[in-house]
Amino acid sequence: MTVRILGAVQWRGSVRSGDVIKYNVTTTIGVQPEDRAISVTLRDLDRVERIRERSRTDGTVRYSGKLSGDVTGAEPGRRCLSDGGRPVETNDDLNSIAFLEAADPLLVVETESGTITAVNDAAVELFGCSRSSLVDAHWYEIHPKSDRDAYRERYAEAVAKGGTDIGIGEDDPVFVRTEDGDDVPVEIHSTAMTVGGTEYLVASVREATGRIERLRKLQRRATAMDASLTGISILNADEEYVYMNQCHADILGYDPEELLGGTWRQIYDQEQIEEIEETIFPKIAESGVWEGELVGRKKEGGRVPQMVNLTSLPDGGLICVNRDIGKRRQTEHRLEAIRERVGQFMLAETRGELVEELIAATTDIVDRPLAGYWTYENERDRLAPVDVSAAAEESDLTRPTFEHGSGLVWDAFEAGEPRYYANLATETGVYEPETPLRSEMIVPLESHGVLLVGSTDVDDFSSSERELLAILGKHATTALALLTRERELRAARDAREAERQQLRDIIDHIPHLVFAKNAAGEFLLVNEAVAEVYGTTVSELEGQTDAAFATEDDEVDHFRADDQHVLESGETVYRPEETLTDADGNERILRTWKVPFTPAGSDEDAVLGVATDITDYREVKTALERQRKLTALNRIGSVLLDAETSSEVCAVGAEATVAALNVPSVTVYEFDDEVGTLRPAGVADESAASNDRSQITPDDDALWEAFSHNRTKHIEAAQNCIGPRDADAQRGVIVVPLDTFGLLAVQTDEPDEVDVGFVETAARNLTAGLERAAQEAQVEALNEQLRAKNAALTTQQRLATEFREAQRRLQEAKSREAVYEVLLDFALTAGDDAWVGQWNASNHTIQPILEANEGGPVTVQGGTDEGSPSISPTLTAAMDSEAVSVPNTVRDTSYEQWSSRLLNCGYRSTVAIPVCHSGVIRGTMEVLSTPADGFDKNTIEYLEEMGRCAGFVLDRLDNRLDQNTIVETEVEWSADGILFPDVPEGTRFAASTIIVSAADDLSLTGQVRAPDQTTIERYFDTATWFVKPSIESLGGGVFAFDVNRTVGPDDRLRHLLNAIDAHSATLASVTSSASGEVTTFHVPAGRTRLLWEALRTTGDPQLVSKHRIEVDQARREPFAALTDRQTEVLSAAYRRGFFDQPKGVSGDELADQFDISRSTLHQHLRTAERKLLGTILDRSPDTD
Repeated sequence: MTVRILGAVQWRGSVRSGDVIKYNVTTTIGVQPEDRAISVTLRDLDRVERIRERSRTDGTVRYSGKLSGDVTGAEPGRRCLSDGGRPVETNDDLNSIAFLEAADPLLVVETESGTITAVNDAAVELFGCSRSSLVDAHWYEIHPKSDRDAYRERYAEAVAKGGTDIGIGEDDPVFVRTEDGDDVPVEIHSTAMTVGGTEYLVASVREATGRIERLRKLQRRATAMDASLTGISILNADEEYVYMNQCHADILGYDPEELLGGTWRQIYDQEQIEEIEETIFPKIAESGVWEGELVGRKKEGGRVPQMVNLTSLPDGGLICVNRDIGKRRQTEHRLEAIRERVGQFMLAETRGELVEELIAATTDIVDRPLAGYWTYENERDRLAPVDVSAAAEESDLTRPTFEHGSGLVWDAFEAGEPRYYANLATETGVYEPETPLRSEMIVPLESHGVLLVGSTDVDDFSSSERELLAILGKHATTALALLTRERELRAARDAREAERQQLRDIIDHIPHLVFAKNAAGEFLLVNEAVAEVYGTTVSELEGQTDAAFATEDDEVDHFRADDQHVLESGETVYRPEETLTDADGNERILRTWKVPFTPAGSDEDAVLGVATDITDYREVKTALERQRKLTALNRIGSVLLDAETSSEVCAVGAEATVAALNVPSVTVYEFDDEVGTLRPAGVADESAASNDRSQITPDDDALWEAFSHNRTKHIEAAQNCIGPRDADAQRGVIVVPLDTFGLLAVQTDEPDEVDVGFVETAARNLTAGLERAAQEAQVEALNEQLRAKNAALTTQQRLATEFREAQRRLQEAKSREAVYEVLLDFALTAGDDAWVGQWNASNHTIQPILEANEGGPVTVQGGTDEGSPSISPTLTAAMDSEAVSVPNTVRDTSYEQWSSRLLNCGYRSTVAIPVCHSGVIRGTMEVLSTPADGFDKNTIEYLEEMGRCAGFVLDRLDNRLDQNTIVETEVEWSADGILFPDVPEGTRFAASTIIVSAADDLSLTGQVRAPDQTTIERYFDTATWFVKPSIESLGGGVFAFDVNRTVGPDDRLRHLLNAIDAHSATLASVTSSASGEVTTFHVPAGRTRLLWEALRTTGDPQLVSKHRIEVDQARREPFAALTDRQTEVLSAAYRRGFFDQPKGVSGDELADQFDISRSTLHQHLRTAERKLLGTILDRSPDTD
């Protein structure tokens, strides 16, 4: 079935494979497979394309391309138009045809995404391209790339206004780019409309080439006669002004009307008039034009230098064009001063001298109260003051250090461009708001620091002064860079000299003869070995020739001939054998290499030579064979350069080694770290059984020992287990480890004659090749990691945005359910699934209360039900009050039951987060991820912080719900007491007034029954934690007491007070005797269970009684006028000792607790105090 679709058509029904929808306009079709609505965008393509999915911010899904299926009906009121024609049966059909056939080019743009969703035929013709290349393109892609930023602002304006007209002006035309690359000026008229709940802009694009050309011609004429930056006037044949623009008059301090009708003589003095009449006018009469400098007279009498251009007119008149060059001269003088200072910059030997010159130059050019240099300290990432002008030293101006990101100075330094602030009082982000400076110029000196110039007057820097300071900054930057470079060069020179000396030492200590000669045959360099042969010293030999020390002339001629050949041909000369008679008359046989050489710091050709003494015949014979093999082995390195992987290195290396050593067989084994064996990776064998190689395991004693001990071994033929098992074919083998990469095995018929050194050289080449391949693999792995990190960075940026939104929602949450929803929503931004559970501290279980996906792995944690895990990450997180991460559920052994359950649902990693505040667990949150290692450290930190924030909000909600009712709870402590430890027999303390100080020490007041006062005094004196006791007898064995109880860091009382403070409880009274201690607490309703759990960690408490107490209405009423925030701040200030003397907590610490500024904290406190006093004293409090 073939259908042609025009306009917006709603389509419902099933889809049959193989059916194709053909279309030639952009159309949005809503289909509902399986009753699920999606949005599909079709393009004007005649070929079948795969459906592509794109996510949208409104929650729908957009598809483009082919629809496969059986189209079986349209929605009522809509109609499909067949290929055979265009029957018009609905208003939608009329609108579609009118749109397509409109004369003006039309485009429809989806407002939210900026995507072009439809174009008509005229638009296709205007842009000269197919409809498919326009549809789905972004709106700004129709404009030239260089203008798109400006057009984004116009588009935003059109969206905000619901459509607008963008007209054509010569100064700011609007262009669109055609398929051919031409930029066409247009007028754009747009209007907004809403279709199906989606907002669109319908834009009419009309070509305007002719109109803009006419505008330009008119504008050019107007601009030529009324240029704002150049003075223009016209004089008639009588030398009278008949036209003068405003700029011309402004230069002389007049209005144009004051000079029109008068002659030019009124603005010049007599001397200048004579020069014009006697010199300038004759030149104009001769050539028709004159240009030069004249000094005019201003209206108030001052003199103004001008650059004047005079042109004669056919009617005898003149056109006069003038420019004020007074400021230019002033600027030139200042520039000259800068040039002089720059010379001093370049002469400065230290940074301190340069900074002094910079400050002096700044003061000379712009004399302002503050001129200073701040250097950038890379290690501390801050700008620190170095030096300021004398005026700044004498003033009260501070010289702060600017930490990273602080103040306008840091902004300019980070931007790397000068910043001028005309009025600091109106700027935000000023480092010191109380500064007396009013205007400020900040000039960054690249990475070196900043030049800061300030004034106490508003807008006190002219544009030319700002330009001069910028120029000065560039010169200072160059000078600082030069100083830095000179310091680096000195260090480099020292290092090179040390390297040169080290090289000299090396050359002198090697046994070979090393020398270099110039074109004249003079030694430029020799080592000790050469000097020893000639029987002299290095210093005496350098600068001399061979002839000065050699005893045989033919040897000198031979050496000279080789030297000349190298110099003339540029080729290397190799002499396997040549003779040299030493100073003792002994003939030595040398093997010599000579190569072209250019000495450092010279462009003259030279010869570099190395000779080896091979006098002994046997050494000569061995060395010749060795050289042949070494040459071949050296080629292995070149061959291996083409190998990219370790397998290729092994294969190529085996073949190259066989050829180099001329041996029957070579096998390269590569270590397989997964199975712990050496596997044959490269085999080169002359026999047919070249691939008959088995793996080497730790059971192969001799071979494995060579690899594991990193030691070369020679294995006899009888012990060789490498290669063919045929006894006749077996040979001895030399095995050399390839570092940790593997093993090189070389077989030979006569192993005794094989030089082990050759095999080791081959092994080194192979090791280098394997190391290079491993490094390249590492580089590729690092690149892959970098790509992964870039993707992770994008994820973290999204996570940070979602975190801020979640924080905002938490602040607005009014119920626990709202808090749980925020937790779940945020968790889903970090993982694929999540759930939130309620912690039951009494039985150590977690009950799920909210989950993202029903039917998932979520179940009760720690319960007795079948399938309920007895241990899980969430249980551990709740009990330990910290996050628990399982990076890979496949390999996890700590939570096998729960990990197996997650794995069955497709989740391979999880992280459990406790929801807590002040040590109290409010619940848990678990986030699940499909891939392993689905949560990095940063993501877990975000989740932990969200758990803490949610715990704080839940705590705040509980306080708000329970503030009118408290529960009086009596608890008995067995054995030793907490407040009164070790009470003597027959003594009973009853403290009815307990006050906790800012330092958490207690003041206890009450009565004690004891045998006598001495018993009480002895008890207080013995116990070190009681201070300043006061005892008074009341008669009958009863005494009144008042004592301070100190609290140590490991004191049980410390844990008790922490638990009380964490749950907003108070200690009402305590009764203690030798048999035990009873404490009475006042706890907000709903927090008794939490407090009880905390008390159980302090000791072994027993509940005596518990009953509710309504808070006195009179006590509540003064707080009714306070907002929740004011109540929180005032309560915290009171409880933490802000009103004590000395203060228990500072204003800054309280402000940090609530994440507000210090001024906002004091505003909350002042408002709360004023409201409370107003309520108590019957005054109406302010409502702020």
